[in-house]
Amino acid sequence: MEEILDQPSFYQEENEPIEYAGFWTRTGAALIDMLVMTPAALLLYYTMMYLKYLPLVLFVTILQMLYKPYMESVYGATIGKMAMRIRVLEHSGRTIDLTQSIIRNLPWIISALANLITIYLVFHSPDFAKSETFMSIAYLMRDYKIPLVSNMMGLIFIISAIMVGVRKNHEGLHDLWARTIVVCE
Repeated sequence: MEEILDQPSFYQEENEPIEYAGFWTRTGAALIDMLVMTPAALLLYYTMMYLKYLPLVLFVTILQMLYKPYMESVYGATIGKMAMRIRVLEHSGRTIDLTQSIIRNLPWIISALANLITIYLVFHSPDFAKSETFMSIAYLMRDYKIPLVSNMMGLIFIISAIMVGVRKNHEGLHDLWARTIVVCE
């Protein structure tokens, strides 16, 4: 494992320096992406609280889950990464394909799938129809949450963030297993 972590991650042309995107730049991109996804989150909140319409909730949740893999495979960056002027690339310097992007975003996808299962179970709970407050729905979500998946994905997120902060090329765990790098444009 140690030799994998110490390998250079980008094979570049001579005299062409690569500037890897650091922790704070990537954090800024993630925060911008959160703002981009805020309308979807508000739609989910409204639908769960007032409309209680499962198909719309599932549709919006799936769209949120596909946002990063789609954007990174088609454009090389999410809107947040574009705003921060960074791109996700293969080690060879090419834009990643959809398969690589799915592998790279697997922890987020697994977390979203666990959330989809939780939402489905909450909607079918006898207490859901009677829930009128955000906290009552939050308690139901907590009761149906899949703790092992949530805890494992949370641990992967933390390890990946630490790795981005301390590694020379700022590669997170998700970058290593997808063989990707994040560079400044």
